[in-house]
Amino acid sequence: PRLTRSHALRADRIIVSSRFAAREVQRLLHVEPDRIAVCPAGAPDWNTPPARLDAHGYILFVGTLDARKNVGGLLEAYGRLLSRSSDVPRLVMAGSAGPDAAAWLEAIARPPLAGHVEYLGYVSADRREALFKNAQLCVLPSFEEGFGLPALEAMSAGVPVVASTRGSLPEVVGDAGLLIDPDDPESLTQAIARMVNDAALRAVCAQRG
Repeated sequence: PRLTRSHALRADRIIVSSRFAAREVQRLLHVEPDRIAVCPAGAPDWNTPPARLDAHGYILFVGTLDARKNVGGLLEAYGRLLSRSSDVPRLVMAGSAGPDAAAWLEAIARPPLAGHVEYLGYVSADRREALFKNAQLCVLPSFEEGFGLPALEAMSAGVPVVASTRGSLPEVVGDAGLLIDPDDPESLTQAIARMVNDAALRAVCAQRG
């Protein structure tokens, strides 16, 4: 990390995956805009039919369990959903456990989350397509994302997205989902509830994705 700025200043070209990342390179490393190229990630090569988005699908989170991903906020929002309704889809979480994960994994094992949240751990590439296409919606409430590949994967699978307004997520998601303030668990709770309860909204967002 200490060498990043010196490398960036002498590089002929800097490639980033989002306009957000490009602005961060300009702001933090003082690189001229004309030396930065934005090359977004490509959609996965998935060929099976898109998700059905039926009422049996789960709420999906894909990402490392660390503080940047706002896992605590997601669990708090999901707990609020459970306190308001007995008919809430289960939450499936996939991704490696970071050093911050112990408290969240303990919370998943205790009421009120026990029996409603399933933690799969890391999911290999050959299992990701089925994981996304069996979901009803994908949630990515991160505090910061340089790109946000799970959002793109969800949209490629025909799954609507609830994501945060931070980092690159607004430019990746566009109008294919609902955007929330990651500092406000209630806004996340309401967005998930709206997507779960409104089949027409899910269909429109899936089509836009």
